[in-house]
Amino acid sequence: MRPHALHLAATLCLAASFVSAQQNNLPSRPDGEFLKFSEDGSPWKHPDTDLRFPQALGEFQLVQGFQAKDKEGGIALTYAHKAADMKADMLLTPCPKETAISVDIMPHAEEQLRQMARELRQLAGSQGYTEVEDKRGKIERGKIDLWELGIVPIAQAKMEFTASDPAKAESHPALSQWLSVILYQDSWIQTSLLMPVSKGEEGEKLREQFMRMLVQVVRDPSLYGELIKICESYVKDPLSDESRLRADSLWKFSQESPVLEITLPGEALTRALNELATYAPGAEQDALRAYLVGSGHKTLLEESIDSRLAEGARLMTVVYDLLKKKDSKVKSPMLDELSQAVADNKAADWMRRRMNAPQTE
Repeated sequence: MRPHALHLAATLCLAASFVSAQQNNLPSRPDGEFLKFSEDGSPWKHPDTDLRFPQALGEFQLVQGFQAKDKEGGIALTYAHKAADMKADMLLTPCPKETAISVDIMPHAEEQLRQMARELRQLAGSQGYTEVEDKRGKIERGKIDLWELGIVPIAQAKMEFTASDPAKAESHPALSQWLSVILYQDSWIQTSLLMPVSKGEEGEKLREQFMRMLVQVVRDPSLYGELIKICESYVKDPLSDESRLRADSLWKFSQESPVLEITLPGEALTRALNELATYAPGAEQDALRAYLVGSGHKTLLEESIDSRLAEGARLMTVVYDLLKKKDSKVKSPMLDELSQAVADNKAADWMRRRMNAPQTE
């Protein structure tokens, strides 16, 4: 198995605290190009697996991506928590077909993890660091349940490095390195999270948060089919108790998921919801659920932000009409205006004028 120069560069060159002045020993970056992320904040989509990597994973921000010209070199992503001086470098590379279809994948994941560790030890040595062997953690084996799509393996381990020369301890602070390997479809997802040992419990909590959300990035898409069914069932009878529960479950999922971000209307509909609450308390919740389901459905289908806004608005006006038929007290001049915009096929523009929404896809 050949070393991944791209992974070495991504893991250590971008981790400022790990890189000393002797940068001439670092592996050169392979031929390729930097990735461009969406200006509207939408997740970056991995072309081989369709996994969507958010531009924010908890408190970590996606700051850089690089795609090697050689497909075997893979794609590197870097998430950074600048305030905590922590970086998580990720490498996505093809997995040989014969390995991906193995009956027992875990040994392969473990070997991939060991290879990462060997490469890191070698590069750390070139930067004046030595592994603290008695701090080396055992490989932790786990599984990610993908609902009806099966189970994928995850292997993790911890390493710690200190200055090779004690006299340089100040310029080479002790570092903690957490490694993980996930096999998803035909791709390895290798992650290296680096932080100063001095971060202690605070750093460990941030690391756990990041890794938990990374698992969600892999797991959550397997539930999208069920969530789409929830949206389709909801529109059949939006005012039933069952449909309300469906809408609430979709909203709860989106709140907890780092990859399903429903485009909210911001302040655009506040007045309309307040009007409903004034004339018929409780109606505003049904109207908001309708927007969330409509926008959420289009989000699950990966449609444009305009499409999400328009469908959220359309379904909201549908439920508004149902509410008016059910209760004569239901009234909202603003939703009457929105209904006309929906009829004129201008709902997205109407919404954009009233909310702080991105203007480009």
